[in-house]
Amino acid sequence: MKALVWLLGLWAMSVSAQEIPVTYSLGFPLRGNWWDIANFGFGQPGEQFSGYHLGVDSRVDRTPVGTEVFSPCTGYVRISDDRDWGGYGANNVSNPAYRGYALVIECRWENGQIFTALLGHLQSGSSMYSEKDHTGLAPLGALVYKGQYVGRVASYWNGSGFNSDWHHLHFGIRLGKFSVSKAVNFVTGYSATGWNDNHTVHNNWTDGTAFVLAHSMRTVWHPEGSLLQPYGDSQIYQLVGTDIHHIKNEAVYSAHHFDWNKLLYVTETEISCYSVGWEIDWQPTRTLYRVENTYYLFETQCPSCATGKFYPFATEMAMYSWGYDKSVAQVLSQSELNAKLSAGNSLGPKLYLREGFLAHVGSNFSAGNIYVSLGSGNLAKFETARAFWSLGYDYDDIYFTTPDKLGQSTLMVTDTIVNDNLLYCSGSGGYVELETEPEVQSESDVVQSDVSVTDILDVREEPDVDVTPPAPDIVMADLSSTEVESDVSIITSDVYASDTSSSVTEVTSVVDTSPGEEISAPEIASLEELVTCLVICPFPYYAHIWYGESWISDFERVRMTSSMDEICLRGAPWIDFNCALPDWKAFDFELAYIECNHPTWYGSGKVDYTGEGEIWFLDFSCQN
Repeated sequence: MKALVWLLGLWAMSVSAQEIPVTYSLGFPLRGNWWDIANFGFGQPGEQFSGYHLGVDSRVDRTPVGTEVFSPCTGYVRISDDRDWGGYGANNVSNPAYRGYALVIECRWENGQIFTALLGHLQSGSSMYSEKDHTGLAPLGALVYKGQYVGRVASYWNGSGFNSDWHHLHFGIRLGKFSVSKAVNFVTGYSATGWNDNHTVHNNWTDGTAFVLAHSMRTVWHPEGSLLQPYGDSQIYQLVGTDIHHIKNEAVYSAHHFDWNKLLYVTETEISCYSVGWEIDWQPTRTLYRVENTYYLFETQCPSCATGKFYPFATEMAMYSWGYDKSVAQVLSQSELNAKLSAGNSLGPKLYLREGFLAHVGSNFSAGNIYVSLGSGNLAKFETARAFWSLGYDYDDIYFTTPDKLGQSTLMVTDTIVNDNLLYCSGSGGYVELETEPEVQSESDVVQSDVSVTDILDVREEPDVDVTPPAPDIVMADLSSTEVESDVSIITSDVYASDTSSSVTEVTSVVDTSPGEEISAPEIASLEELVTCLVICPFPYYAHIWYGESWISDFERVRMTSSMDEICLRGAPWIDFNCALPDWKAFDFELAYIECNHPTWYGSGKVDYTGEGEIWFLDFSCQN
């Protein structure tokens, strides 16, 4: 027994010593429209368990046994099939391989907040885990990334008396660090005590759906070719240049061979920021051919069109990026291809990596080694981990390759996606600055790329002189004709430009200054200049700012814009702020991050009681 305690103690020490990578954006653990998949909600009573639900359950009819499950965040697996939890299933003759396994992943948000994600009712199989082949269960201690495959949904039999199989996924979020000695607290599915009056808050457990939505979709900018879907809306758009093009329906989506796993949840704000282009409403007919070692995509603009075009793929990797498997290719000889071209079909330009395709180069995974295709042979490179993850991408969608293969599948690297890009989206009104949370990086979060742009450019193929790679997905077509030629093609626009003139000052830690210390004003500014401050609080706190004779508050973040004269109604250049739960039973100004466009000091109260935080502006005074 002492040996077991000693071993657990060593494991606890190793767990605490691990630095958890930053999670910059959360995702849902199941593919598809989460609002249509989620069913039994947070805080709902469960009669059989004599308590209220601490997670969100997926619908049985939308979650068959074997449904793939993906990590909602980046972190370490703290519980796997090393322990059998009876509340998550039964060990009976009907399902001998299912013993009620749950996966717990410990993650860290960019403001330093630690939380755990619970994925319940999973099949076992940590010994056969393969993220690439989507087999088994992520093992204890494994580092998993947001969107990485971690397991599959099991049958759910709660004892031998049930005749129905309630196969589903239980998804829960618990705030705070993982504790080995209190592991049962991190897999609890129901609780009768510790709830608020309307059963929306329970100690450290929080609504998983609300938590994901509050910690994702904050970026209102995406690169060329992205497939965008506003959360809660069935409409899907493709972003091309500065325009979004509505994809009419599922039949059109499938005909264009768009990948359902490439859909990115975005806000209505982002959708409204772009210009609206034409609707993608035609359904091309496509067939894959192989002529010797070259693959061709044969496309007609309509099912009844007599002739079409043969588009050669630059490489097999390019073919894969368009969603095709070489095993389905029909074989043609060169003479047969020539005959088809002589019969009225034409040869189109070369197809490179499809827009929105993610490729990683280098042997060790690093977000700084990821490129996204903008279409037409152009790539953009992500500069940092935050620049990649904040856009809502998933680890499972990344294609791992070598610099030479990537170079042969594209033409050039035209842009770098940096953190500043994430503040803007381009639309009819130009670039729009929006609020974003500050980046907090430890040394391990800073991404260093081990593959340079020249490593790829040096091995790329030179383009045909008279060819511009086409965009078959958005070629305008008159479906009444048998064959339509079009000069419409994807235009790579400068959607990465950003106006850095209004950048805010870097966020610093709260200064521990005694209330009696004098505040100096080294440089006096004009009282006509506007003062802005952004206060950001962690979920589920509300952010509050008091200034002049006004008070403003909003969920998680609030922004104040005021004149200096208004601020000086207090007789001194200061405002106060706080992070508080809706019922004010818990509040702490030190939870907040601050961004202001003026030099500041901020910390504990110098005027009010110490429970308040105060911001003092150092570059102007309120004296006449």
